[in-house]
Amino acid sequence: MVKSERKGISEILGALILLVIVVTLSAAVWSEYAPALSSSSANLSNEANQAAKEQLALLSSPYSYVQGTTVNIYLTDYGQEPVSVQADAVNNQASANSPTVCEFNQSGNCNTATQISPGGLYDITVGLQGVTQNSAGYNITLVTNMGPYYFFVAPSG
Repeated sequence: MVKSERKGISEILGALILLVIVVTLSAAVWSEYAPALSSSSANLSNEANQAAKEQLALLSSPYSYVQGTTVNIYLTDYGQEPVSVQADAVNNQASANSPTVCEFNQSGNCNTATQISPGGLYDITVGLQGVTQNSAGYNITLVTNMGPYYFFVAPSG
């Protein structure tokens, strides 16, 4: 029997050293990229939550009309979230005044409101001062806390 003299480390010790190297490099890579991954995950989660919330607001306009220098848009929110109208634009021109929001009560009177609640009927009054009608009517954009809503209003007559 020939006895060989081994010069080096055993297979077990070599495997352990390789394992320590792999774990150390993995930890270094993870510590470098984990903050970026978690912040992008948080951003995606926030965007998904906002998109889901926007789906809970569903504005519908059963009727609108032009009267002099104003457009009146009747709105109902068929969703589950209230909507606050923050600004408006007519034919891509920002209005000088904020739109007026009022809610119709049981007697048919209009009470000033700050938001459009689900189930109610509202009259949104948008000013047309300084706005030129396009070929068929007015493109109205209502800027809300749930995103923009777009309407087209054709003058009667």
